[in-house]
Amino acid sequence: MVPSKRWIAAAVIAASSAGLSACFHADPPSAWARGGALMEVAHAQWVLGDSRIEILPNGEVTADGVHLFTIDRAGRVTRGGSSGRGGDEQPYVLLEPSGHLIGPNDASWGFVAVEHAFLPEKATPWVIINPAGYVIHYDDDGRETELDGGRWYGCRVTPRTQQSCTLVTYLIRLEQRMAESHDRRRMDMEMRRMRDRR
Repeated sequence: MVPSKRWIAAAVIAASSAGLSACFHADPPSAWARGGALMEVAHAQWVLGDSRIEILPNGEVTADGVHLFTIDRAGRVTRGGSSGRGGDEQPYVLLEPSGHLIGPNDASWGFVAVEHAFLPEKATPWVIINPAGYVIHYDDDGRETELDGGRWYGCRVTPRTQQSCTLVTYLIRLEQRMAESHDRRRMDMEMRRMRDRR
């Protein structure tokens, strides 16, 4: 199954939606100023059908040219700027040297290793990038899904550049999951309202 533009659009919408931007009103991770994992970024592309997610050499991450977020060399991920270059981005998540991903208010957002990423409190990977660059997705029970996760190019320069690609993959999949959950809740509310009118 080849993902459509809607798969990429979900990540872009999630990155800019007002609902998810509530993270900006929370406290950043307590270790934000100190920083976390030592990261390296190289120009890499994640090809998903006819779409492209890119990591640029300056740490910016874009989806079909739309800025999503920015990774720095200390494991900090920021987002919210109109272009990623205006200095108005806000703290988003922090990758610690241990691989733990810390969100606003020091919430656990999972674990990101070099080629594997795990949801919080899960013992099996949720996302894997195999040695050939192919992205493999798993469901919450650890079973491989049929979703065509596309392929990364340019990640395997060093283990740290590979980890940057895994981090980007995990965050975009997580944002997609959050967006879909938001859509389901909104649909459920609408259905309840329709039943109440009867």
